Amino acid sequence: SNLGDLLCSTNSESKKIIFFDGVQHQTISYSQLDRLACHIGAGLQAQGIDRLDRVAIVASNGPGFIACYLGILKLGAVAVLINPKSPTGLLNQLLDDSAAKLIFADCDINTNIPVIDLRRDLQNFLVPKSIQSFCPVSDDLALLLYTSGSTGLSKGVTITHNNHLARIQYRLPPAQTCMVTTPYCHMNGLFQMQRALASGCDLVVMNEFRAKNCLQLIDQYDVNLITGVPA
Repeated sequence: SNLGDLLCSTNSESKKIIFFDGVQHQTISYSQLDRLACHIGAGLQAQGIDRLDRVAIVASNGPGFIACYLGILKLGAVAVLINPKSPTGLLNQLLDDSAAKLIFADCDINTNIPVIDLRRDLQNFLVPKSIQSFCPVSDDLALLLYTSGSTGLSKGVTITHNNHLARIQYRLPPAQTCMVTTPYCHMNGLFQMQRALASGCDLVVMNEFRAKNCLQLIDQYDVNLITGVPA
């Protein structure tokens, strides 16, 4: 019933996620990533983060993003997803609006809110123990996403665990190797990533879209399902 437990719904030892940061390839099994998410959830708990507290992720697609996202949800906190390319003024506006108590980031941020830098701080933040995943009821929040602001100020959109759990029941064939090319801080990329994991697909992840890299990865890993948005 918890959206953070997506990686537990399939054969987690045999399924893998391949991350490409533009230079290096890193392969992590579902079970390894789920264990990391548990340790992040325990780390949040040790920092005094409670259920329904807001925790922001300001990061590109990568293992840190997915692990932090799942760890926040396992604990029952609310994941606030913000584009790492947001200008400083907008970023701070969204952080204030969301009432975030802590930030996971892979970029430099000028804020008074505590920041866990995924590039150098995550290992010391982890608490290596399991946590009991929070069991949400129908209206318990999982996510806070922000609109693009094209018609004014960005608006926060609240999403429950049940909302996305209901949508990902429409599964992909598990034999697929899937690539999601859009940012996970936005609805399209986030939902498609979650659906791939819930379906038990191998997943190929780029930290940001580059057409040449995308074509090379499709060939290298025999990707046979890809999602994106029109240019």
